[in-house]
Amino acid sequence: MDVSELTKKENLYKIGAVVLVLVFVLEMFSMNFFSTNSGGSNNETPGQVEGEVMARALVAGYQPYIVTSLKDDSQLSSIRGISGVEDVMKNAQGYVVSVGNEEDVVPVYAKLLEMNVSGRANAVLSLPEEFNVSDGTNSQTVGGAEISSKLEPIFDIGDNITIQVFVRAREGVVVAYGTVNVVPSLKELRKNATVVALVGSETLINVPWEQRHSINPELEAIRAKYGTGNVTYTARDYVTGALAGAKPAYVTLVSGDTIFVGNFTNQGQVLLDVQNATFPDSLLVVKGSADELENFTRDYIYRYNVRLEGASQPIFVALESSGEYAAGDVVEVLVSAYAIKDRITSVETIREA
Repeated sequence: MDVSELTKKENLYKIGAVVLVLVFVLEMFSMNFFSTNSGGSNNETPGQVEGEVMARALVAGYQPYIVTSLKDDSQLSSIRGISGVEDVMKNAQGYVVSVGNEEDVVPVYAKLLEMNVSGRANAVLSLPEEFNVSDGTNSQTVGGAEISSKLEPIFDIGDNITIQVFVRAREGVVVAYGTVNVVPSLKELRKNATVVALVGSETLINVPWEQRHSINPELEAIRAKYGTGNVTYTARDYVTGALAGAKPAYVTLVSGDTIFVGNFTNQGQVLLDVQNATFPDSLLVVKGSADELENFTRDYIYRYNVRLEGASQPIFVALESSGEYAAGDVVEVLVSAYAIKDRITSVETIREA
């Protein structure tokens, strides 16, 4: 290739970069202008209404470039080596990564994220065939629309997402719209969580039914050692089953299949008086790690402060587990959370997988 051809190619790149800047600036200006003038319905124009819309939108495609957060050229060589990347050009907003076609946008962006480079791409969003626009007084049914919005390209083409956007409609047609916000949806996700610290533990001791009152001396010693406020004991003064005959004197109350027996502990006698009798263990809970009553079965519950991986920003939550972990250990968890794609924005519940 001769010098003149190289010069032509460089000029084309410069022109392309200028065009991209103009596209983004003009789009930003138009969106911001609309947003600042979207406080209510403009009823001076007949047949026009505007209001906030929440709808499911189809990601129909992307324009084939990504405007990145990259501010220096230290990673340019690596970025140019990503499959699907055609070129990297600098403009006033940073570096623009040009890709071969719209199908390359999402996989290229996934590689950029691995390099700690974030960015946005212009996504084409197809709104439902029919949706309602209302200002609280007037409303219109709009017959579908395609809109463009700068989004982080983590959504595959063909994905359905929930969006919130301020829309101006006239005679059933979208004539203007504001900034598009993707709305998190409630999902069940399997994630990794990194243990930050152990914040507490409990020992759960199962006390056999017939010994639920005979442990009182040991119980007083445990309270004295760990503190009364750190010890909880629930004596289960009942059995389940059905009386075989008349109500025995030791039975204080019968409610369905639950038979309350007070402090009666003669298991053999109960077996004679109650059909299909079952004898629930009582539960002694001690905050901390307790080794008393070593002949009784027990469980340990540990409470950790953990950091969820794969969140849109660092999220720290409390996790209860029967396992012992050290700071820095990674635990697989099941999370019920609001998320955009698989990026968690807030957690509802979490448990060990």
